[in-house]
Amino acid sequence: MIKSRIKEKGGSEMMKFDNAKYRTVLNLIKKTGEFKGKAVPSKARLHEMIGDALGISHNTVKDWERATSNGPDPRIPGLLEQLEAYLELPEGGLRERTAEPIKLNEEERKIMNTTTDFQKQQIMECYERLRKFVSDMDIEDENVYYDIRNMIEVKKIALPTAVYKAMMNFMDQVVEPYVFEDTTEIFSEEEAKRNEKGIVEIKSEQAFQKLMVRFMEKLSELDAKIETFAESELKPYLER
Repeated sequence: MIKSRIKEKGGSEMMKFDNAKYRTVLNLIKKTGEFKGKAVPSKARLHEMIGDALGISHNTVKDWERATSNGPDPRIPGLLEQLEAYLELPEGGLRERTAEPIKLNEEERKIMNTTTDFQKQQIMECYERLRKFVSDMDIEDENVYYDIRNMIEVKKIALPTAVYKAMMNFMDQVVEPYVFEDTTEIFSEEEAKRNEKGIVEIKSEQAFQKLMVRFMEKLSELDAKIETFAESELKPYLER
């Protein structure tokens, strides 16, 4: 239905193949190491799987990743749509819009709003990484924090837009304050101070206990906020 609407409105002129998106999706699958229940030990193996599924040369599938590639041959009807479907992307997921978007009726909008299994997998990986951030007690490690942000950025193309934006906002507004919290604020000058190297020097056993209590509070608070976030922002997409 959507396909016919696009054709009626000159779909080939409105959308063009986005090889950057294609490369990103393949890289994500390769990093995951498995797709459609099969092991993906290399990009070459993924090219083979796609080629076999579409009846296309493996080298041709590989060439679609090139920056100069125009993607699947438009002379083969439905080939690009088949590629998107095989990669579990919504129709248009590998295309770059060059004009105003067409208007969809309610039935078409429901189809476009369906979350694919691949997208659900990416959402779950982000959620599990956030949980690990707490369970590994890394919530004060800024390097781990930025690793998680980078992971979400890499998955941007595969995540529903609303989920990506919600995740980045959650990282900025909720997670980041815990990572960069100034722990010296909970101490008096007699209990602790920050030295010239920026390291907090604890002066008593009582102050150390206070520090540990605050750290455990942070773990508990952030864990609860992650669960609330997942329930309100992620679960609806996982149930589609």
